[in-house]
Amino acid sequence: MACVMTGHGEPVKDLHGLVQDYREHHLEREEKIWQALYKKPRPLYHIFDEVFDCVPENDVLLAVSEVLVHLETLAEAGRVELADPGPPALYRAIGDP
Repeated sequence: MACVMTGHGEPVKDLHGLVQDYREHHLEREEKIWQALYKKPRPLYHIFDEVFDCVPENDVLLAVSEVLVHLETLAEAGRVELADPGPPALYRAIGDP
């Protein structure tokens, strides 16, 4: 049986399960972001505060980058739009839950 070396953590024997877990995590995070924007339109930096439990100061850029990628994916799917280019840029959810 082949193992997948992920770069950190233990070797993974179930590649399909690993990919499925990543997909589910991605969709859950995306939904959290959409729900945050559904509550009220907000700028990028105010989204990650609601999505992540705690972001250490040295990880803020990673959190912002992740939220931005999810916003782009949600925008491509027609679920989020740029409500006001700002500054700061303000995003809002489109549609109903």
